[in-house]
Amino acid sequence: MPRALWGAPTFQKVAIDDGLFSQLMKEVNRQKTLLEAEKIYNERLAGNKIQELDLQLERLLNLSVSGVISAEEYREKKAQLINRKFELQAGGNSDGKWLEHLKNFVTLAHQASCIALEANYEALRDYFKIFGSNLRLANASLRFSYRYPYKFFAERANNNMGSHSHKPSRNLSEFISLIICAIP
Repeated sequence: MPRALWGAPTFQKVAIDDGLFSQLMKEVNRQKTLLEAEKIYNERLAGNKIQELDLQLERLLNLSVSGVISAEEYREKKAQLINRKFELQAGGNSDGKWLEHLKNFVTLAHQASCIALEANYEALRDYFKIFGSNLRLANASLRFSYRYPYKFFAERANNNMGSHSHKPSRNLSEFISLIICAIP
């Protein structure tokens, strides 16, 4: 099978080099560490607020028992405090799934150039299914559309006039933000 049919130029549009891969993986790991630290901080903060709510519930009960507030006022305030406590216990932290999606995307984009050079047609087909859609093979040419987020890199390669450079034009954080926005 001719090399052009393997899709080497197509794969190069979505491929990232070792240097950018290394930078992106460092950033993924940094974001993961930050997310874990944020989760710990939020859990401690929620724990402190839950303790405060427990104290408020206790004071509210004392006010009700001593007759300072009516039973109706007690029920309303208690419901509000308990709802707030449940909200805090439920969490609200980011689960980090976006980091796994980013890591998978970066890894697959890094593997693209290696896969393009292989003579393993099953691997090529499988990879085309990952980053492409509407695959059509006619007259010894392959036509397809890039899927998001791979479309992001393909469009950058086209805008860079075929240089296949995915170097961040500004800083790495902005570049990753653009990638994350492209991940469904």
